[in-house]
Amino acid sequence: TTLNLTYGSASYVYEEMNLDSIQVQIPVTDGMVSFADVQQAYEILLADIKAQYHGLNAESKHFIYCNLKPSENQLKSGLETWELVSGVGAGPINLFNFGPNDYWKWGLGWMNMGGYCGGPYAGTHTDSDAAIEIAKKVRLRKPVIIGHYSYISPFASVEIFPEEYRNPNDPIVDNIRDFLLFRSVKWLPNYTQCIPPDDMNFYLSGTETIIYNLAKPSGLHFIDLELIGDYLMVPDFGHINHHGIINYGTLIVNPEPPLDL
Repeated sequence: TTLNLTYGSASYVYEEMNLDSIQVQIPVTDGMVSFADVQQAYEILLADIKAQYHGLNAESKHFIYCNLKPSENQLKSGLETWELVSGVGAGPINLFNFGPNDYWKWGLGWMNMGGYCGGPYAGTHTDSDAAIEIAKKVRLRKPVIIGHYSYISPFASVEIFPEEYRNPNDPIVDNIRDFLLFRSVKWLPNYTQCIPPDDMNFYLSGTETIIYNLAKPSGLHFIDLELIGDYLMVPDFGHINHHGIINYGTLIVNPEPPLDL
């Protein structure tokens, strides 16, 4: 909470969320920890966040939030291990919607095998894909409250898969906008690995519907989305899809502006 209130900002527009994690151990004696050990752990975590922030090569960037949670069973005595996940948001900022040249391969950008799959840019930008680009637009379009706000615990992470979110306006499963998230099955008609601009905007809207209406825990606010273009190859049911994790947190008014890292 102190790190989030001191350095974090929920009032910042960004396209990419750069996540990092670090583990820290704190000695425990009879279920108690000393203030000195807590202070030392705080300094270690802050140093890691600063290294993450200053190591990010971006025109604009800002520390958004961190979430500290136990990574092992907590003990009454011994060394407790805690994991901190921190996120730095970065630009540059692009358009709100997908344009006429946004034909994107469904996934595999994380393997440098994605990229544009049609239009004048076909074969380029192989380090990105449809899932990555949709997640960028979601971040850019996220409502940002003007002022000083921060995320604090409780946090929540929600996994999302296409099969959980059918398109209510499409009763026929035929690989054409069957779900709010992209999925294409090999043995059905209209199988494709290339998502055209209109469908990119459809899945962008569908993803936002899931984030803000269907998956959102009560009382929490959307922080970030990790969306992956992946594949599943099993006997008689090979398909490609988008799936991911939505991160939510508690949004509060911060009386002070965030300090620079």
